[in-house]
Amino acid sequence: ELLVAGTNGKVFKLDVRENKKVCSYPAKSDSSEYGSLWALHHNKFDTNYFLSTSNNATIAVWDHRNTNQPTDVSSSHCKTVSSAIFDPLRGKKVLSVGYDD
Repeated sequence: ELLVAGTNGKVFKLDVRENKKVCSYPAKSDSSEYGSLWALHHNKFDTNYFLSTSNNATIAVWDHRNTNQPTDVSSSHCKTVSSAIFDPLRGKKVLSVGYDD
């Protein structure tokens, strides 16, 4: 499976073997509140979770088992969040980079 970020605020989960879309996050039609997505990162310690970063200064943590909304949203930046990763030692924290002054 492959996660693909869209400029419409959606993340698409694709099945590369079947060449089809499995689902999208968020599942609701209006996802503009999450902004245009810049980066995705999968949690290697708990594969149910991944995060997305966006141009609206947020980091969203998603759970593959719930496609309706993120399980957590951080607004600790004031400008676009260009990248973020889960802590590579335990996967419990997030390190992010943005265009803040």
